[in-house]
Amino acid sequence: MTLQLDDDGTALSITKGDLEILRYVYRPDNDQFESPGPTSSPCATSPGTR
Repeated sequence: MTLQLDDDGTALSITKGDLEILRYVYRPDNDQFESPGPTSSPCATSPGTR
C-alpha cells in the first residue's frame, strides 16, 4: 500500500490505508495565544503505534 498526501486548506495529512500517520496544521482554526506556529500530530508508525 502507498502513502497518500491530502490537503484540506488548513492541514496536510499523510495516510497509509485507513491509518493517519501525520497531520501537519499550517493554518490553525482555533485562537492562538501562544506559539502560533504550525503543529504536527499524531506521529504513528506503519503498524499503528503512536
